[in-house]
Amino acid sequence: MKLSLFCIAIQKSGAEAQTLVTLLQHYQKQMSPTLDIKDFSIKQKLPPEQLRRKESELLLDNLPPQAYLIALDERGENPTSLELAKKIEKIQLSGCPHLVLAIGGAHGHDELLRKRADYTLSFGKMTWPHQLMKLLVTEQLYRAQMILKGHPYHKE
Repeated sequence: MKLSLFCIAIQKSGAEAQTLVTLLQHYQKQMSPTLDIKDFSIKQKLPPEQLRRKESELLLDNLPPQAYLIALDERGENPTSLELAKKIEKIQLSGCPHLVLAIGGAHGHDELLRKRADYTLSFGKMTWPHQLMKLLVTEQLYRAQMILKGHPYHKE
């Protein structure tokens, strides 16, 4: 099963951003060619509601056919790493060709995307910096992969 992480891109620069990029590349390399990370952005200056709608439409327009969509949203379920691994395994065993996880922009996902999502995943009720969220999701996908392979990376 192909894995994709769709992100509304928020570009940062500086030492902190470079550290996160380095860590992100480490996990992405570990999962290559399974994981594809795609950044999307809207260049227009729009009111928050319109921007959120445009960003969600952009993500949905790029969603592969028959993809299982997981939206990251604070209102979603907050599983353990083991539970997330089992969820991914169940999706894979269902014959799904493509799993896409979507990180919204600064204002989150529009209702349009939330309704299309097959599952809503939360990393807690706190707000996370965008680049850090990308890293956290990527690490959890790697961890899930290791759990499903029986690799000792994950400790209970």
